Amino acid sequence: MTTNTITAHDPSEPAEAVVATLRRDGAAVVANLVAPEVMDQLTADLKFGDETKAGNDFIGGSDNRSIGAVLHANPKLCETLLVNKRVLEVADSILRPEKPMAASSEPIEREKTRFATSADGCAQILSVASPPESGPYCHHYRVGAAASIEARRGGAVQVLHREMAIYEPYVAHGPASRDFILNMMWAGTDFTVANGATRLVPGSHLWPADRVANESEVAQAVMPKGSVLFWLCRTLHGLGACNSETSRTGIFQSLVVNWLAQEENQYLAFPPEAAVRLSQKARQLLGYRSSGTCGWVKGRDSHDLLASGASGPLE
Repeated sequence: MTTNTITAHDPSEPAEAVVATLRRDGAAVVANLVAPEVMDQLTADLKFGDETKAGNDFIGGSDNRSIGAVLHANPKLCETLLVNKRVLEVADSILRPEKPMAASSEPIEREKTRFATSADGCAQILSVASPPESGPYCHHYRVGAAASIEARRGGAVQVLHREMAIYEPYVAHGPASRDFILNMMWAGTDFTVANGATRLVPGSHLWPADRVANESEVAQAVMPKGSVLFWLCRTLHGLGACNSETSRTGIFQSLVVNWLAQEENQYLAFPPEAAVRLSQKARQLLGYRSSGTCGWVKGRDSHDLLASGASGPLE
């Protein structure tokens, strides 16, 4: 039986090409973005012991293994994978922040604050009913969750789901809605059909919520070690079943707009005393940053909440 696969790009291709595939298919692979030996170093310290099997029903049962707070489990992942130039270029294009993270990205300005005064002199700020499509989707973005999943022989296929579901029904699914989450799965080992490469349904990001996928519509993210799979928050996806003696290790990261709650609380997963040792960009992506209206702390720098400075309207 022929297996559908996800379109793969070479690292030399521009980010725009990856983004175009993402918008068309809902998923895209960048192959060999990190050297295999670098990925080996990053995954060497990840310990998938038997204690990691608790609560694994959602990822195919107790035969599989998972590690939460994986960025804290190996902080080197932050500086190598999280702040990767291509990742940030793609994230800037998809999540459209006012304050982009890639050096090559241009800031996106929001609509200027508008004021009005009544005939008798009562002043107010006018609300923005619906931001224009050409405007930003967020002030900045940050990590939503980070985990490592090891698919082992005997594990089951994971039910197809959308990442957006964690915010439903509070944020409704809709094919025309903005992108609020960008998801990534890094190949810590080769991803093959046999060892449970991630399953996705190309085009499902454009489907109505009640359309059910057929097995013939499912593709797998077959990719070599050191590659990364991107997918949008409305794309159906799930872990594949490992039918090989060789397990496969994936490192999952999601980036979410700053005005949505993080799926995994990074302030506990990666506390300040550990985060302070990271680069400022990595700290910002973990969430140690604020906009002028959300997440500020008086006496802390809005660009680096672990440093003293000004943030927020009450400073």
